Formats: sequence, structure tokens, C-alpha cells
Amino acid sequence: TDQGCIVSPGVMEHEVNGDWGQDWLAEHTAGTGPFYAAEWIHGMRLVLKRNDNYWGEPAKLARVELRYVPEPEDLRLLLEKGEIDIAEKLTVDQIQSLKGVPGIRVVEAPSFQCHYIYLNCQRPYLNDVRVRRAISYAIDYQGIVDYLWQGTAVRMEGPVPIGFAEHIPVYQYPYDPERAKALLKEAGYDKGFTLRIMHSPVVPEWRQMAIVVQQNLAEIGINVEVESYAWPTLRAKLDQGDFDMSFGYWTPDYADADMFTWFWFYSENWGLPGNRAWYKNEVMDDLVTAQRVETDPEKRQQLFEGIQWLAVSDAPYVYLVQTKYQLPMREWVKGYVYNPMLLNMPNFNGIYIEK
Repeated sequence: TDQGCIVSPGVMEHEVNGDWGQDWLAEHTAGTGPFYAAEWIHGMRLVLKRNDNYWGEPAKLARVELRYVPEPEDLRLLLEKGEIDIAEKLTVDQIQSLKGVPGIRVVEAPSFQCHYIYLNCQRPYLNDVRVRRAISYAIDYQGIVDYLWQGTAVRMEGPVPIGFAEHIPVYQYPYDPERAKALLKEAGYDKGFTLRIMHSPVVPEWRQMAIVVQQNLAEIGINVEVESYAWPTLRAKLDQGDFDMSFGYWTPDYADADMFTWFWFYSENWGLPGNRAWYKNEVMDDLVTAQRVETDPEKRQQLFEGIQWLAVSDAPYVYLVQTKYQLPMREWVKGYVYNPMLLNMPNFNGIYIEK
């Protein structure tokens, strides 16, 4: 394959009309890991059982049940009652309330997860860089960090996360509504206009941030209509370019700035492949392509610096926050190892229960 992956002959036995077995994989697994899928009830639970034929060290747990609990408050109560062992996707408020609760610990660690607003550069108004910059000036970033994330996030310093070797602290748009208004007037839009912003309940904080953004942009004459979609619908709209603005987040698969540059800015990656702002700049295309083949570390870093400055100047995204990872669990859960490349995907192979 183009990414050096191994094609499974077992999966290819189920290929239909050149789909590479995708329809079959939607209902089956084809892994070689320490667990196998024993039961899957859509929208309710997935049960994993230990794979006794696993080639490596056997898992300590005989069974893992992954439950789908749509309401975060229900999830929090289940954890407090001890009916579940680990709770993913709780809100910041709920996690804060669990700290100090007997029998519960909250694993905390720095993360590379970053939250953005995607600005669709192919849409009216947003295809003007002055409008995109005005939106970037209009956002109260510190208010979002302090009141919505309650200090469990920091403001992003550009497209490459803090902690990456290639990161440099690029220019941060200050909260400056007057400057934003001046840019809109320069662009000929001082009479105002309407944009839509979409989010999904999969990240509860997005709804709160949408309200803040709606209020912030109203101050500079932009009316914002907030739309909420189920996660699959939101992703489909991103892939089709059927949106004005959207909240989104990104967690890297590997610790290299390529994850946050080539995928995000290369014009042939429009949509779900990574460039969710539908952004195109030939200079950027050349830079992100060049860094992929440059073998001299110093020259490659110079390319990354150029990418980061251009990304902030062109403002295809509003760079919001880089969050701290927080995972509440019962104290009887042992062997959990945090991996910043695999957020929300615990390595169950090493986990065990000790009551």
C-alpha cells in the first residue's frame, strides 16, 4: 500500500467489487492482538475476550467490556458507583468534580491534542484572508482557557503543538475586536453577514465554545448560526466541504510536525485526509512537500518555521487550545500506561484489576 501497510489476505477474501473488504470490516475484525471481538451490539457495547492464541505476552484481563453511554452525567455516576472501571469523554466540570472522590483517581498528563475552528476557505467571505484574520482577532482565547477549560488547556501557539521538536512560538492573534472590525471594513463587509458553525456532542466543550464564538463574532458584526450534528454527519460534511466553520480536533499518530503540516495544509488533502479548511496556497504546497523529503535536520526545521508562519498569516484555522489529558478511573485499575499518541485508546494488554 502507499503507506507501507500489510494487506491482509483474510480480509481480501471478502472483497466485493474492489472495496478492499471494507463492507466486511464494518462488521468484523481482522486483528492479531491480545483480544478478539466476542460480542458487538451496535450502540450498546463491544465485548473483547482474551486471545489465547496471541503471539505475545497474554493479556492479564480475560474480558473487557466497552459500553456506549451517550450521556456524560450517566457515565460519571456509573464510575462513582463502581459499576465501570474507566470513564472516557467526561466533561471538564465532571472530571474536576471527581478529583478527591474516595476510590477514584484521575490520570493527568500533557497531551498533543489540539482544538481548532476550521474556516472553509472555499466559501463566500471566508475565501478572503482579511475575514479569516478578523475572526482570529475576535476570539477571546484566554476566556476559553480559563472558564471553559478551567486551566486544563493552554492556548495554541500556532499549528505545531507545544512539545514537538519542530514547534516554534508563532504570532498569536490577540483578542482585539476593534482590529477585527477594521479588517472587515477593509474587506468591504462592515455591514455584517451570517456564517454557520457546526460542532458535535462527541466533545461537550465544543457547544460551550460555540456560544462564546457566537458572542465574540456578534461584537464585530458577524451573525453566527450554531449547528449540532452527530459525529458521522459532521465528518461527512467536512469531507464534502459542506460547511462554513466547524470545530475539530487532532491528535497525532506519530511525534513529527509532518502530522500537523502536510496533512493539514497540502491542497490535495482537502476534507477528511486532513486539510479540513479546504485551503490552497502553492507556496504552502511547496513547503509541506519539501519537508517530507529533506534529510538535513536544520534545513527541514527552516522549512517547518516557514510553514508555521505562513499558516498563521493565512489563518485557514483558528488555533484554539492544546489540552491536558485527564482520564478518571477506579483506584483498583492497575497497569495503565499513558501514550500521548493513542489518546482514548488504553492498552488493555497491560491493565489488570486489583481489589
